Amino acid sequence: MRILGLITMTAIAAATALASETGPAPERKVTVCMDPSSDGREIRAAQRLASKVFARIHVRIDWRELRSCPVGGNALQVTLSYNTPEHQLPGAMAYALPYEGSHIVVFYDRLRKSDANQVTCSLAYVLVHEVTHILEGITRHSTRGIMKAQWDREARFEIAIGRLEFAPEDVDLIYRGLDGREFGPTLAASRVPATVALH
Repeated sequence: MRILGLITMTAIAAATALASETGPAPERKVTVCMDPSSDGREIRAAQRLASKVFARIHVRIDWRELRSCPVGGNALQVTLSYNTPEHQLPGAMAYALPYEGSHIVVFYDRLRKSDANQVTCSLAYVLVHEVTHILEGITRHSTRGIMKAQWDREARFEIAIGRLEFAPEDVDLIYRGLDGREFGPTLAASRVPATVALH
């Protein structure tokens, strides 16, 4: 029993030493371009909160307006929908096209109606969720955290206080996706959307 304890303590010490030698995880950067809105103050506040969420996992978001979006790169493009048809992805607040690799549409009108008191926080987390779909390059959802398909009451409370986190597997998928994006945009385009809903 003492030998097992000694081995465990040695392993923990080695891991701690390795972490202090390598330092914090390197910061990765993503450019996200968004169309201008009449609700500019609310949009910018949501972008700042979304940036803070990604900063927790060492990913920096470079927000730009669509008109200054880099051409031919890996920049993501977010469009806000103000007149979303009822039949378009009922219940969804947004969708991304992860296999296409760059486009996100936020149903801003639905978001404002469903959560009028928390629009900034909700928009921030919807942006984080959909940007993550693009970065991961897949439509999958997690059983918990930011990448759940539907946010329940507990998740919405954590959103309201800015504390909903990524599941560890999503952080890993984001890093892998970012590493893959360095080699250029995804070649296989698909119109299969990945969505998020508030419940």
